[in-house]
Amino acid sequence: MSNSSAIGELLRIRIAETEAWCQVRVPVSADARTSLRSEELRPDGKFFPDSGTHLTGIEFANWYREQEKKNEMLVESVANRRSALLLSTSQCGGDRVPKSAGKLLIYTPFYSTGDTLASGDSEGFFDDDDSPPWDTFLFYFSRPNPQTNSLTAGFSAAGLEGVLCWVPQRYWYLAEAGIRCNPCGCLKWFDREHGSGIID
Repeated sequence: MSNSSAIGELLRIRIAETEAWCQVRVPVSADARTSLRSEELRPDGKFFPDSGTHLTGIEFANWYREQEKKNEMLVESVANRRSALLLSTSQCGGDRVPKSAGKLLIYTPFYSTGDTLASGDSEGFFDDDDSPPWDTFLFYFSRPNPQTNSLTAGFSAAGLEGVLCWVPQRYWYLAEAGIRCNPCGCLKWFDREHGSGIID
């Protein structure tokens, strides 16, 4: 099985799991700031616990690679915890095919400036660091490192770098408002042309 096929299959499972998780947490009067930031899935840390902006050259490259590993572990911990909780409650019911409308979003933490504009215009759907709610996290695409045999190597060249998220239809307009006012380009809808072969 190719890397893209393996990731595509994993993403189909995680999209269905994320949909099942989110559908009972988005009531009619849902607060965009809290409804998809459940305590059960709260990450242990943030995407930027340490600053490497003062570093240069090889020191920055080493910091960047280490930070990407931490980011990947953060997203994986959320996805794995969600899957385990769904299995324990039989909420997903073994059906791994998404049924409701959702859009895929890419958040690239390293491009964020923390200006809080997206947070304001999205009514809190994005936080002050431009991050989407953690309940929506699917997968972290790392920048390819020629020294490692990464499963995701090469995908950032196709426009996939950062956290892939699943946004329920109810929040599309808020996410769109946040994307439109975001000056640093760290938020964008998933481009199926760039992602061709990963999610069909």
